[in-house]
Amino acid sequence: MHYVIAGSGAAGVAAAQTLRRLDQASQITLISEEDKLGYYRPLISHLIHDTFPEERFLRAPDLFADLKVEVLSPIKAEAVDPEQKMVRTSRDHMVPYDKLLLATGSMPVLPQIKGTNNKDFHTLHFYRDGVKLAKEAQSGKKALIVGGGRIGILTALALREANLEVTVVEMLSHVLPQQFDTTAAAIVSPAIEAKGIRLLMGHQVKEIKHKPLGGKVAILDDGQELPFDLLVAAVGVRPNLELAQQMGVKVDRGVVVDESMQTSLPNVFAAGDIVQLVDRATGQEFVSGTWTNAVDMGNCAAYNMAGIKRQYAGSFFIFNAVEIAGLPTVAVGAIHGSEPEYEVHSQCRDNTYHKFVFQGNRLVGMLLVGDVDKAGIYRTLIREGSDISQVKDKIISKTLTYAAYQKQPIPETTYYSA
Repeated sequence: MHYVIAGSGAAGVAAAQTLRRLDQASQITLISEEDKLGYYRPLISHLIHDTFPEERFLRAPDLFADLKVEVLSPIKAEAVDPEQKMVRTSRDHMVPYDKLLLATGSMPVLPQIKGTNNKDFHTLHFYRDGVKLAKEAQSGKKALIVGGGRIGILTALALREANLEVTVVEMLSHVLPQQFDTTAAAIVSPAIEAKGIRLLMGHQVKEIKHKPLGGKVAILDDGQELPFDLLVAAVGVRPNLELAQQMGVKVDRGVVVDESMQTSLPNVFAAGDIVQLVDRATGQEFVSGTWTNAVDMGNCAAYNMAGIKRQYAGSFFIFNAVEIAGLPTVAVGAIHGSEPEYEVHSQCRDNTYHKFVFQGNRLVGMLLVGDVDKAGIYRTLIREGSDISQVKDKIISKTLTYAAYQKQPIPETTYYSA
């Protein structure tokens, strides 16, 4: 048996590890465009201000050698012939496969702003991006970040730690609009601003102008002019679907898979940022860009590639646990749900906030800021779609104990910080 994995992100690495654990004898080949493999992407903002040694980001340096995984890097999987079961790479390698995993990940979206081209923007998606930004920050003085979501804010905090003046421009009304509502954002925003970061919400960058004597200035929709040295795009990602489309697997918003992570073609599986999923909380289809979801998909795909049936448990469109400017936060599920479709209970006190969203006798969303105690049990209730009618009052009052729910072990919640 020859397993081939196209992609070395969270899904690809998780699949390689699980395949080797399940199958000690078969050949595994991993094809990666990146030369730095097996790093933990949610922490790369720390590269900017160099507080973490490199080994904190990387798995064991001999990971793939220990797994006896053949690595082709930096090489792109350019085309697949599913009839011949052959992958052609950018260096004209012809790699045969018995089972193929598409884990080609995503790329940052670059905003279309007058006066810019792609080379004007920095992003923070790959390890190399963090290294490049760290180098540029040494000589830069002012950074402008377009996008106030999770990546934008983490990048802003990291650049501020590197002693740059930082401004964040977000077109929506508050920071982290996907993960937070206005109440949560009102708690977190002052903590971010206290770090010395300027937040301009509800604005757009309309044009970038280059000054005759050097330097650049951003023109906002209200006419404000913001001089800057570094321009960072943090407006989202798009799935890398080109390989899937070329080989003819079914693609909608993302690659369509069944519950085993198999695509519309036999012996071809997909996992990670390219896969179209159904939100367990809302039933809506989405394409995930979440590290945890990618790992879970990679593991599930590996089991089925190895001939051991596993059903993917499903994902949440919103699923984040992150510490921002010293405040721990957790957001899971339908946090933006509102009446009359949903029943919403929330409480805000000082710098703590909790919000629980119900649909009938199910907990379908939670948003916690400041006090994230028992986040694991609430996440489990949402994930399982449990009937919470007997403990609903305890959830609302945030007095639910682990003893009240013992169906399965409660997972730990892992945070990463800025």
